[in-house]
Amino acid sequence: MLLRYAVIFIVSWIGYETETGQLKAVTVVTFLCQFFNTAFVMLLVNADLTEQPMPTYGFNSGSNGDFNASFFRTIGDTLISTMVLNAVYPCIDFMMYWGMRAGFRILDRPCCSLNKQETK
Repeated sequence: MLLRYAVIFIVSWIGYETETGQLKAVTVVTFLCQFFNTAFVMLLVNADLTEQPMPTYGFNSGSNGDFNASFFRTIGDTLISTMVLNAVYPCIDFMMYWGMRAGFRILDRPCCSLNKQETK
């Protein structure tokens, strides 16, 4: 949620000519941030890149040198649970806001008023 609000704030601060362009930018930037945060950060933190020919910039302290059983025991469960949460969360978010709207409508009803057109 915080990442989404930060991306929306930054993209609206940049400014786009159309609402569609702004929505497209928010969607792309949010996807890239979530993808990098979910996949690459977890892989880099747990990777052992000592055998790689390229510079590793300090990512040599991990316990997994390759995609083996240890990798899936250490990282696989966390990646899968994060992907499931990211897949289910839009439905939870929609139901939460729908419930809030319904609750506010119920609170706005004139329960004891003689005038049925009057609201709070």
